Amino acid sequence: MSRSIMAGILCIFLLSACVHKSELAAEYNDSIIGLQEKIVDAIDNLDSTLNKSELTATQLDLAMTALKVDVAHGLLALDSIGSFEKDPSLKVAAQELFGQYQSFANTEYVELVRISKLPLDSINNAVVDTTIELKQRINALAKMAQDKFMFAQIEFGKKHHLEFE
Repeated sequence: MSRSIMAGILCIFLLSACVHKSELAAEYNDSIIGLQEKIVDAIDNLDSTLNKSELTATQLDLAMTALKVDVAHGLLALDSIGSFEKDPSLKVAAQELFGQYQSFANTEYVELVRISKLPLDSINNAVVDTTIELKQRINALAKMAQDKFMFAQIEFGKKHHLEFE
């Protein structure tokens, strides 16, 4: 009888340890997603600013600066949170995702902002085509990076017993 009681206590202990580890993994994931959401909000803000019919150079510069600052902050924050229980997979995937955000913030978005500041009489078909190509490139790069991150996130979830909505 005492063996079955001990086995039951051991099962309860192991189950509670797994639940606690899953909760910690969920909190770790949520902290990374919080950083990502802040960057995506800055991207959305810049996109909205770029799409305004009446905008100022100051509005563009502020939205661009906010994106660059949020990406830099996200990368620094990833460095400070470290790996989850010696598993760097989600952190590395987030660093790659944020690095992609940083890349198009420093290239494609810089060019879009430059184009948006052009006088109206400077806009021709080539400029319009370039704008469309830049936006398509940003969307394609963002989708590839996001898909790769989501795959890593799912694998992290499987490894640490997380279920995503």
